[in-house]
Amino acid sequence: MYACLFTNSHVCVPFDEFTIGVLRTLNASSTQLHPISWASLSAFRVLIEMFRIKPSPYVFMRFYSSRLSYPVRWLSLVSQSGAALFTPFCSSYKYFKNTFFKISISPARRHYFFNGETPKFPLYWTRDPVGYLSWPRSSVIEDDKKMFNIPD
Repeated sequence: MYACLFTNSHVCVPFDEFTIGVLRTLNASSTQLHPISWASLSAFRVLIEMFRIKPSPYVFMRFYSSRLSYPVRWLSLVSQSGAALFTPFCSSYKYFKNTFFKISISPARRHYFFNGETPKFPLYWTRDPVGYLSWPRSSVIEDDKKMFNIPD
């Protein structure tokens, strides 16, 4: 993990179900998602929880497009046109790769990262993270459509 995620974006380990859901749906590891995207993810979670609403990965992804960079395969989340929730994070992440550390999973804490033997989200960089221009409305569950007034 990159240290800036904990100091600037207030990311916590173990991840909550919302964060796990986003990483799993995007088929991306925590280090594959660009730090500015982590800031958007964290801000969305805080905003939604402030209204005492359970954050949904699918509603979050309706507000963003994902862009892949090649050949490295970084995954960046970019606000949908006309649907920006936040202004861009001002701080530069120019040297974020310089402060990287490894998270070890102890046997007692394994359940935070695995369902049995299956990881809850990719633990390593994947070759095929999900890139999309617009997240399909059909992927949003009915309760979330009603709560966020998302038409069919």
